[in-house]
Amino acid sequence: MKYKKSPQFFMVMGLLSVGMTSAYASSGVVNFTGSIVADSCTVNSGTTDVQVTLGNVSAGDLQSANDHSTHKNFSISLTECPANSNVAFRFDGEQDENNSNLLKITGGDTVATGVAIGLFNADGTALALGDDSTTFPIDGSGSGSANFQAAYISTGAGATAGEANGVANFTIIYD
Repeated sequence: MKYKKSPQFFMVMGLLSVGMTSAYASSGVVNFTGSIVADSCTVNSGTTDVQVTLGNVSAGDLQSANDHSTHKNFSISLTECPANSNVAFRFDGEQDENNSNLLKITGGDTVATGVAIGLFNADGTALALGDDSTTFPIDGSGSGSANFQAAYISTGAGATAGEANGVANFTIIYD
């Protein structure tokens, strides 16, 4: 016996299949925010590649977790910023394996272990990698200076001697 399929059969089947697939569909909205700034800051030459000498620190001074070396100051100078504004900085780099807030130590054949580099706002409060710093004012001429600190920090029980270098990149955040 042969079944003859009527046009109504195909219409019902088509409507059912559309209804089934739309049961799994959902919708949403993507909102984009931001602003266009009049000028972006220029990092003064001499502070585009900042050299911070943390010095020679005894491994014996970094034996307990979170022991710090002496904090060393450094600055980044800006010009041609939007006048009378504020900026912040975000530092990024390779994170230490034991503490992702700290910058991993790099070096040659004899790299120090159990230690990382910590960054700090000018007031000495910790500045984790990837976090925004405190804000810095830009004067009416579009110039400003941002002050920070850096130090070696023990990441566990006992630092060992060796080279203790690190590299961080920074991004200027406009307020």
